[in-house]
Amino acid sequence: RRVLFRSRRHALPEDDNSERPTRMSTCILLATFNGEPHLPQLLDSLLAQTMQDWQLLVRDDGSSDATPELVRRAARANRRIHIICDARGRLGPAQNFGALMGAALVGGFRHVAFADQDDVWIPQKLERQLQRMHRAEDAGGAELPLLVHSDLTVVDERLAVLHESFMRCSGLPFADRVSLETLIVRNHVVGCTMLANRPLLELAVPTPAEMVMHDWWLGLLAVTCGRLRYDDTPLVLYRQHSNNEVGATNLEQKLRAGWRDWRTVWDRSLSNFRKGEFQAQALRDRLRQQRQDSPML
Repeated sequence: RRVLFRSRRHALPEDDNSERPTRMSTCILLATFNGEPHLPQLLDSLLAQTMQDWQLLVRDDGSSDATPELVRRAARANRRIHIICDARGRLGPAQNFGALMGAALVGGFRHVAFADQDDVWIPQKLERQLQRMHRAEDAGGAELPLLVHSDLTVVDERLAVLHESFMRCSGLPFADRVSLETLIVRNHVVGCTMLANRPLLELAVPTPAEMVMHDWWLGLLAVTCGRLRYDDTPLVLYRQHSNNEVGATNLEQKLRAGWRDWRTVWDRSLSNFRKGEFQAQALRDRLRQQRQDSPML
């Protein structure tokens, strides 16, 4: 059964007669693009979660393969799966998730998780993260912006384990709190492991054009305005293949790449630095606006 949100931006029109998601259940956001080879395994892993009180919002970004039909078939089979339809066209991975975040905000969801089309969730992922989120909300208050994220297991296309820990493989810190000075120059949050609460979503939406990736943007907002909580248990099988938007690269691989083609690596690093700078400026502007809207901050 398919549910369509027909909107140019995020709002649901008054004359939409389709069934809407349960407002207070947990929402999973899935941005798809040519994900046919691995999407069924992800969907199976969501359906196998030990915590089943969730709704799935899917927005396809103009796939040319069978991805849209796979999603439509899944939505017909499960009324918790909803398809976002709008007139915004191809947005790219970051703003595709941005559109989904806006839809989740309008939908009234309390907690929002993020899924990548080529990964696999372990059965306890959602339950474990919600427990962690509830403890953090009990400690800090329900209005505190919170982001929970975890480690991942790096696997190949057939799900054979390549690295037990993405964080150790990538040389990223394990601390519960990453400083703003560190996060502003390099992202330490992997989107497919994230669970955000509604106060953080309200800060993040609308997502700025300068947002490099949705996970980096949410991590920055959590560090500056709320809390970032890390679980060192790998909760996602992070599949590596030729079409990864972002992959797992260890220090040795980076050094080898730099030695072979230092100019390309330098240019890419400089480009990423500039994108991060523009994103930091967007963060500054968002915080200034937030202070104007909430003088107590």
